[in-house]
Amino acid sequence: MEHFLWIGVGAVAGVGLVPWTGGSTAVGLAIGLAAIGVALLLRRDGLALHVALGLSLGLIAFAAQPTGLRLRGPVAAVGVVIASPTGREADVVVSRWAPLRGLWRPAEGRVRVRFPADFGVEPGGTYLFFGDARPVEGSGPPGAPDPVRAAARSKLRTIIMADAARALGGDPRPDTNPVDPLLVAIATGDRDGLPARTVDLLRDTGTAHLLAVSGSNVGLAAVAAAWIAQRLLGLIALARPRGGAAWLPPVVAVVASAAFTIGVGAPLSAQRALIVIFIAAVGRATGRVVDMRGLLGLAALVLALADPACVGSPSFHLSFGAVAGLALWAPTLESWIPASAPWPVAAVAKALAVSVAATIGTLPATAWWFQSFPPLGPVANLAAVPWTGVVLMPAALLAMHGPAPIAGLANTVGVAGGELMLRFLELTRVTPWHPAVGPVGALLLCGLYGLASRPWVTCVLTTAVLSWTPRAPDVTRVVFPDVGQGSCALVLYPDGRRWLVDGGLRSAGVAAWLRREHVDHLDVVVASHGDLDHVGGLPDVLDTITVDALWVGDRDGLDDVLAAAARRGVAVVDAMPERVYPQGPIDPALDRNDRSQVVVVEGQVVLPGDISARVERTITTLVPDARVLALSHHGSATGSSDVFLAATHPELAIAQVGRRNRYGHPNGKVLHRLQDDGIPVLRSDVHGTVTIDLTDPLRVTGERAGVGRYPITPWSTEAVRTPITPPSPSPSTASATALAP
Repeated sequence: MEHFLWIGVGAVAGVGLVPWTGGSTAVGLAIGLAAIGVALLLRRDGLALHVALGLSLGLIAFAAQPTGLRLRGPVAAVGVVIASPTGREADVVVSRWAPLRGLWRPAEGRVRVRFPADFGVEPGGTYLFFGDARPVEGSGPPGAPDPVRAAARSKLRTIIMADAARALGGDPRPDTNPVDPLLVAIATGDRDGLPARTVDLLRDTGTAHLLAVSGSNVGLAAVAAAWIAQRLLGLIALARPRGGAAWLPPVVAVVASAAFTIGVGAPLSAQRALIVIFIAAVGRATGRVVDMRGLLGLAALVLALADPACVGSPSFHLSFGAVAGLALWAPTLESWIPASAPWPVAAVAKALAVSVAATIGTLPATAWWFQSFPPLGPVANLAAVPWTGVVLMPAALLAMHGPAPIAGLANTVGVAGGELMLRFLELTRVTPWHPAVGPVGALLLCGLYGLASRPWVTCVLTTAVLSWTPRAPDVTRVVFPDVGQGSCALVLYPDGRRWLVDGGLRSAGVAAWLRREHVDHLDVVVASHGDLDHVGGLPDVLDTITVDALWVGDRDGLDDVLAAAARRGVAVVDAMPERVYPQGPIDPALDRNDRSQVVVVEGQVVLPGDISARVERTITTLVPDARVLALSHHGSATGSSDVFLAATHPELAIAQVGRRNRYGHPNGKVLHRLQDDGIPVLRSDVHGTVTIDLTDPLRVTGERAGVGRYPITPWSTEAVRTPITPPSPSPSTASATALAP
């Protein structure tokens, strides 16, 4: 079955290529046919042909998908969640929808829905939701998984930002038989009732996967059903010793695992396990030996053909990575156990080897998606995984679905067992490491799958990928990452110094972006003022990246930032030469925005925070003729006055704003003012992350989801200076825009 491994690899690669074909079915098929033709010319052992065949199948599977619905504006819709959510977002097949104040219309097509933050979503559930429908867009700093390209793999054309939602069909858990939230989470993946401290503990110990229905849960159901069937066969054989029913346990195992998978909403990991169990059962019933790697490839092939969109999901990467690690690394690690070891020692060592193998397999996905690696995770899983499978999972299922007397007893046993497990996990809790890579680094780490026989080479490769540091630029470089409706700037000096001015909202993921860029040390972090859209992400930066000094002005609103600095022993500085405002005591009567620090980088880049025209008029003699000006307060009408623009006289203005932000930033009057002065504007909601090299002329590049990195050229003072007209606010945000400053 080894050829299925390579066909599966090819199918996954084919689906992965979809965004680079422009979504064109003809281009995809042409690539697939060309790959088969090249493989036929180069065929030797058939490997190339198998990969090419899988590549073609993946592209064909994409082409066969129905195109998603195109909806725009305020809508209501009813649909079924078809895959496990990623964060707050899930793919939904809509059965009917209605425009604002319109009639319901039947429809069938996939959309992506971002559910409200406090709303729990389960795969297979039917939901009614209301919100603003818009094209699928991507925002955020570069290097993270690209939502636009992920949507292209499933032909998604709409995302609905749901303001409200409710489940249809009622709560499957009756109020008369309450079940412990930890047991509910283990059985269904629903974490809504869990305390935050429990979720944090499981995450910090590498056992958060216990709260997702995994392949091990499906395997447990299959093994239990097969064991019962085998015992029944034994009893039957006592009365009628004929045999001939060896096929029964595998069939029962498949039926039980299928029922369990459907019952929990068929998440991706459960689907993968069901496919593997089905194929293994067929092999067992027919007396054939089934190769694990072939099983894995065939499962990947089936899932990629059935739902190409799943190939880009974290659950796919983690699920198949863990199984690949088990299949390839567990035998190597177990071979290191001395044959003379006592059986208790050998048993523990083998269990630990399995846990380490799964951890190795998930490292590429973990370092790209989550950047959190508990060093004692294998030890924690050594006890938590079997305890969950033998004690907590059966208790959870009985508590949720058993008759009242048994359900109550099972809930009591599960609560006690869960408390015991959490106490053990506390003993293994240490500060997580933060390995971080971008998509290229994740692909390089996938080389771990083929290097199980060369562990020392694996160590060198992993260390090189995770510790690689980019060379300092030849000139000063300023990066304005796309942090939505927030502010942040990374300054890279030719001598290796690195400054970070503000950190956007915490949800913008600035710390994760810095780690992906291998920025593990910052000489200076500047907190301009206490608004969360400027400093919300700084505590994460200070907690996970080495920082020499934190520069602050007014401390109002900086409690979390200062607490993080104290935890890490970061020096807090109240003045620096690059700050042109304030230069003396800060007037507490001023608005917090007007207490922002104004920082000038090398006399060429002015970063004014959120100051208003009132402050701008007082510092016109302190600011230089700038080459780059970040618009104050995201381009609000309160700043970027004629006087300030005349004083700074920039070649280029930067507006860090969120897509369709409810404030209408950047303000139209500010844009016209800039246009009248011949100052071009680059905007994060249009251009994404903007990188500026302070060369002569300026060298500017943009990077945004679905496009990648691209040059913004030609760039000089003679370039066309027409700012892009801001998008009209959607109807659902019109009232908020009218009230915006």
